[in-house]
Amino acid sequence: MFTKLMKRAMVVCALTASILVGVTAPAQAANKTIILSDSDGRQLGYMVFYDGSPDKFKVCDTQRDGHSVTGRVMRGAAILGETSDGNDKGCNTMAFRTSGTQMQLWWNGPGNISTFANI
Repeated sequence: MFTKLMKRAMVVCALTASILVGVTAPAQAANKTIILSDSDGRQLGYMVFYDGSPDKFKVCDTQRDGHSVTGRVMRGAAILGETSDGNDKGCNTMAFRTSGTQMQLWWNGPGNISTFANI
């Protein structure tokens, strides 16, 4: 009787532990945002990577300065995708499957202002 009760208790403990581990595991969100700012700290635009199937990239110009921003997805020296956003309403997007890449954001105005992130 005691052995049977101990076996049941061990099964219940094991099931409880496996449920708790599954519930408390942190979510691994791979989404990433890069922000492009000038030397004065003024935000010029941003680019967002949404991890999905397919992966999605959003490029947004945040200034009405007559210049656009261009977002690129690179693997090494190869450009896998590119889109620009200007002074229009909304942002531009591109979607495709990718891995082991880098996203870059460039300002199409005077100076050489850019930023990047590995994804």
